[in-house]
Amino acid sequence: KELHPDIELNIDPTTRLVDFRVDEVELGIRYGRGNWEDVEMTKLSSNVVIFPVCAPSLIAGVEHLKPEDLKNYNLLHEQRKQWWADWLTANGIEGVADWKGTVFQNHLAIEAAESGQGFALGDQILCADSLLEGWLARPFALEMKDHGNYWIVRAKGSKESATARSFREWLTSEMAETNKKFAALKALSKPAKQAIAPAGLFYPQSNH
Repeated sequence: KELHPDIELNIDPTTRLVDFRVDEVELGIRYGRGNWEDVEMTKLSSNVVIFPVCAPSLIAGVEHLKPEDLKNYNLLHEQRKQWWADWLTANGIEGVADWKGTVFQNHLAIEAAESGQGFALGDQILCADSLLEGWLARPFALEMKDHGNYWIVRAKGSKESATARSFREWLTSEMAETNKKFAALKALSKPAKQAIAPAGLFYPQSNH
């Protein structure tokens, strides 16, 4: 807003893919493999990794916390409960009831984790700032490489307005800074042990 005071944003967070033919929307942000044929795309992220996060207060005073100890905590889900099962399976963690816990819409599970309600699964784009500010903790080095990435999209063949171009360039710059922040965080932590998400599974395509 400070950089572009003349631009008014109307942000509609939803997992429904926008239909540029009927919706009065110029740009969308999607998460997926980038295999949409009806849009022009600009990649915003690469090498997205998934890992558990929680409020620091949730594990304060807990020594030698292990991934297997997740069975003692509330798991926070985002609509598709399979995500936790994917992460646990990819990292060889057994004995955790991945189907238990609370289900939230969109990314509200991250906010619930910040408030101490349990463990959520996040990625470096969603969680970098919260980790830096100390609102979230990442207690395990284990992570899972996802098959999707974040993209900014517009209708295929459409002419990009000056306003849309300014927003796209700003968002691309912000995402690059977020990736740098996460890289700095990883450099200060234990080396991550990376697993790969099961073939064909990745976070659902979303659109904002």
